[in-house]
Amino acid sequence: MVGTGPRRRIRDAAIELFYQAGYATTSLRQLSEVVGLQTGSLYNHIASKEELLYDIMHGVMSELLDETVEAMERSGDDAVGRTLAFFHTSIRVHALRQKETFIVNTELRRLSDEHRREIVALRERYEGLLGSALGACAKEGSLRVHDLPLATRVALALCTSVADWYRPDGPRSLEELQTELPRLFGPFVGVDLGVMRE
Repeated sequence: MVGTGPRRRIRDAAIELFYQAGYATTSLRQLSEVVGLQTGSLYNHIASKEELLYDIMHGVMSELLDETVEAMERSGDDAVGRTLAFFHTSIRVHALRQKETFIVNTELRRLSDEHRREIVALRERYEGLLGSALGACAKEGSLRVHDLPLATRVALALCTSVADWYRPDGPRSLEELQTELPRLFGPFVGVDLGVMRE
């Protein structure tokens, strides 16, 4: 649904309202007031509030997947480089698309069964990228990964938490966080990461 005109204004307003007040609390009347349309006129541009939520989630998850795959592919077969590329991209997207990624992480239960399955499938593909990279690191011995599923979950939590607390005017720049946060991840402790690779 991303585009220009009313459709884009509705989507942008929904992101702000869902982020600030939550999906359940946000009404179509509130949304219509923000974008300057009659409530009934919203249906000329959206199918439903739930469809709007799905559109936001699908859009940011697709972007996250595409950018992560591209970054990891640039690292070739370098397992550590691919893992760092995942961190680097995930941290950046969760910081720059903070509101959308926060919505994905908190409002999944609001989706219909069909839409939830689609978003869960995208999330599983995304998580699988990290799991595969960490698994390759463990196999070659470049990182000590004792429990791959647990390590993957911890790394994901580290990345997704950025959407909760990152502030552009905070004490660390985004570039610094992209370098420093992976160093807090257990398997990287004691490893000379050198320059962050995309």
